[in-house]
Amino acid sequence: MRTEILYMLLFLSGLFWAVLGLAYKIADHHQCRTSVFARMLFLSAGACCLLMALTDRATPWHDWRLWALGIGAGVLFYLVLLILMPTYRLGPASVVWIVVNLGILVPIFMSRLLFNEPLYWFLDPVLLALFVLMLLAFQRGMAQASETAPAKAWLFLLALIAILLANGLLLTFPKVQSVWFHQQGQFGYLTIFYFAGALFTLILDLFTREPLRPSAWEWKAGLLAGAASGIGMLLFMMAMSLPAAVQYSVNGGISLLGGVVLTAVFYRERLNAMKVLGLALGMLVLLGAVLREPLVLRLERLPALQSSMHYEHTTSTQRAE
Repeated sequence: MRTEILYMLLFLSGLFWAVLGLAYKIADHHQCRTSVFARMLFLSAGACCLLMALTDRATPWHDWRLWALGIGAGVLFYLVLLILMPTYRLGPASVVWIVVNLGILVPIFMSRLLFNEPLYWFLDPVLLALFVLMLLAFQRGMAQASETAPAKAWLFLLALIAILLANGLLLTFPKVQSVWFHQQGQFGYLTIFYFAGALFTLILDLFTREPLRPSAWEWKAGLLAGAASGIGMLLFMMAMSLPAAVQYSVNGGISLLGGVVLTAVFYRERLNAMKVLGLALGMLVLLGAVLREPLVLRLERLPALQSSMHYEHTTSTQRAE
């Protein structure tokens, strides 16, 4: 598939995931139960993926690894939602959505450990440092705006770190599936992923005797989130041949910008200087992730360029003398 088409798929996937961020906020605003909202999300997204899986004859349904990855990802996604939904009540939705998207850093590093993709020790620690500064800026901005109590502000910070790690691990699963199955069976993986998550939420609700019938807003928010997540994941998996650093960064950047804009417009969140600084730092992290390869090439050439410039300057001085 041509590179231009792959980038177009990533762009569209990012737009759908931006809508997913808005759906999360809608579910929180209308106090939807996490398990019921998640089940509606899983079922509607699974239905989208099942239609594609039925047309894909290359899906290795007999391979236990496909089922293990799909079931594991489904359970992990539900755990992410269990952390994510209460976190929206602790601070601004735009901040939460930024951290959700910065989970892309985890699969980028994991791709180095698992699949020997390049990791640049003189650049990537800078990205991590910028991320930590972003979190601190948002924490200070919330304290200044009195959006959360000081005690809850640190709880919010801990929740953001948990979301970063859990969602980052979840984003690593598609890369593992793509490498193990040589970019085949993606639709089958996603079908197992979503329906396994739906079954897990149903089992837990039956065990805790939670009412199963969804409310009107649980239906609406869940269906919107499911359609956005399912279609976004389908497009994302189709572009899996790109390097992890490029794919996750481009998709995450578009999703981040779209999600922040949508939540800010629909829910009119206040911004102050520290929040703007946090947004800027977050964009620097994403921009640095997108431009990792060109930046590394430039940084590697710097010593040679400096030596060359020094040699030319010395030669010209000697000639002048």
